[in-house]
Amino acid sequence: MTPPDLEVLFARVAAAAPGFPLGTCRRLTIHGEPLVALEILCDNLDEYAVPLDASTRRLLAAGCRYYRVDARYWRTLTGE
Repeated sequence: MTPPDLEVLFARVAAAAPGFPLGTCRRLTIHGEPLVALEILCDNLDEYAVPLDASTRRLLAAGCRYYRVDARYWRTLTGE
C-alpha cells in the first residue's frame, strides 16, 4: 500500500481554511513523524471546525488509517 500524500492533504486544508496553522504538521511530516502530524491536524481541524469537502475527508481518513492514527482523532471529522 502506498502512503497517502500528506502534502496534498495539507494543501487542501489550506485551500479550505486560509491561515490554518499547518507549519507544525508539515515539519513533523518532513522529520518522519506523520502520525503525530495527523493527530495534531485532526485536533486543530476539530477545534477550528474547518469544513472539508468529501475528497479531502477521504484523503484524511486514508492517511490516518495508513499511519494508524487512533480513530478517536479522525472518525468524527471524516464522517466514518
